[in-house]
Amino acid sequence: VQKYEINVSKTATDLGNLAFQFSQTLDPHGPERGLWIDAKNYQNEWQLFEDDLGEHFVPWLINQGYDSAKFEEWNEDDDGNEHMSNTIVVFDPSRVRRIS
Repeated sequence: VQKYEINVSKTATDLGNLAFQFSQTLDPHGPERGLWIDAKNYQNEWQLFEDDLGEHFVPWLINQGYDSAKFEEWNEDDDGNEHMSNTIVVFDPSRVRRIS
């Protein structure tokens, strides 16, 4: 186990609502259609932070004043057991410091 200190001030937690708001800024009938579909139909919150969707959603969150996001997800350990964990996405890596 490693410990980290994070310096954040405004964390996005209502990602479903925020993803909906983000999708409303996109043109579903134009060149952003694929992005709009991804924003409307993601299955897991981590998908909001990966690939093309993440490249657009994160800057949008930053523009809304957020410096991080937090969500729960299931992760599998080396033995195949699943555990609920809290994931915090910090948008600026300089705000993360390893303390042990």
